[in-house]
Amino acid sequence: MAGASAHAPGRHAVTTPGDVLPPIRIMRRIAALADLLGEGSAADHLRQSVRELTLAVEQGMGVAPAVERVMSSVRQLHGEQRAGRRRHAREGQVAAERLLNTVQQELLAALQRSGHI
Repeated sequence: MAGASAHAPGRHAVTTPGDVLPPIRIMRRIAALADLLGEGSAADHLRQSVRELTLAVEQGMGVAPAVERVMSSVRQLHGEQRAGRRRHAREGQVAAERLLNTVQQELLAALQRSGHI
């Protein structure tokens, strides 16, 4: 019986703890990318927003408000980087682009697949 459940990881008829892992892994990567940006209000806000989203996913709460805060934080950070207001504009801009792509292309899809949004 234990062997049968080990062979069905690709099925997602219901949300299981295994479904939660991909979004959390992506959120950890987003937090790590934000850490590369160092200190600053936009980066700090993003890290806080990711923590709130992680908590919402882990607790099975509604994630829509937390997702919007993450998106808003990434957009703010991306805009700040594009405006060149940060000391390490080139590295920061690359990290901000990666953050934006990760949130838009990976995190949202993972949250949808797992039934969170």
